[in-house]
Amino acid sequence: MTANPERIQPGSPAVIKTAGLYFIMTLLLLTLLSGLGGCKPTEKNYRSAYDVAREKRERDERERAARQEEMGMTGSAILDQDGVTTVNIDGRDMYARHLNFARADSVADYAVSVATFRMSSNAIAMAADLASGGYPETRALKSGERWFLIIGSDSTPAGALGIADGFSASRPDWQYVGQPGIIMVIGGSR
Repeated sequence: MTANPERIQPGSPAVIKTAGLYFIMTLLLLTLLSGLGGCKPTEKNYRSAYDVAREKRERDERERAARQEEMGMTGSAILDQDGVTTVNIDGRDMYARHLNFARADSVADYAVSVATFRMSSNAIAMAADLASGGYPETRALKSGERWFLIIGSDSTPAGALGIADGFSASRPDWQYVGQPGIIMVIGGSR
């Protein structure tokens, strides 16, 4: 067989086209290979992130327990992932949650929540209904991503318990939207 002289000449269009294709394919291959090996997460990185999160959760639980003990309350296990716990106040178990509201909201250390919403419009509408129905201090207050329907607050656990008992007596069929029951929100405005 004889070679085609036009095809093997260094400057011919066929050689340039073939060399260009090989160059592009080589670049693509190198790009793919560098992407697969360069940013691969390791088990060590995952473990480190997990350990940091676990330490934070444990520290928060210790701080919460210390604060409850300081306030004369005893706590039990966490009931759900939203941070609701049970506390014993004056011999009664009650749902509680530790969080703070904005300073401008002027909430005392122990607030009584009767509903929780993700949408402000629902919380504001229900707060208006309760305010016109005998609970004039009712407010819809935001903390984090949720809106809490606060019917009152007090500087002592016993005072907040009185507010909760009064609400339960006057509205025995109340549906506690977004919560397991009346929740005492411990923390107030900060």
